Amino acid sequence: MLIMLLARARKPDKIYFLSPGSKAYNVGSIQNTIGERKQCLLFIHAMSGCDTTSALFGKGKKKAWKLSINKDVQKISAIFCTRTSSKESVAKAGEKFIMMLYESGKNSEPSLDDLRCRIYARTLAKKSVTSNFELASLPPTSAAARQHSLRTYLQVPILKQNTSYYYNHSLTTQMTVSGSRVARELPSSY
Repeated sequence: MLIMLLARARKPDKIYFLSPGSKAYNVGSIQNTIGERKQCLLFIHAMSGCDTTSALFGKGKKKAWKLSINKDVQKISAIFCTRTSSKESVAKAGEKFIMMLYESGKNSEPSLDDLRCRIYARTLAKKSVTSNFELASLPPTSAAARQHSLRTYLQVPILKQNTSYYYNHSLTTQMTVSGSRVARELPSSY
């Protein structure tokens, strides 16, 4: 809830968020503190896991938020917040962000699959033969990251409550339901 207030409040001077522990947060003060990183909030929230997108194992919101200082992450966030972004640019940006998340901000591997292979080899080199390996600790495959990125791209405008996204970037399909015609809006790239 606090993330939504921080991202969406326009005149937050007199908005306070009261947590269950009776701590009050001044939304305007927090917005001033985070500055331009406010634009990354909804992207970070959706990409790192929310009600409708899955989380990446062991990579929480705190780690993702720390990356938002990086100008490249701010550019990636802008791609997810632009309704005219192509599927390919979203997938590429999402993969780059996930690679940065698993490499603590560095981006040295050419692809997520290469990074996954390197992390797997490095982890096995440190383990004994009889120890267990947790497969979930590896980054997702490029194909899984693509799907996660596309889900995130669809989720960000919903979090913004930017319903015009669906009307400006849509393909109208006609359906017949119980004898009456119904128009349904679908994103045009899907």
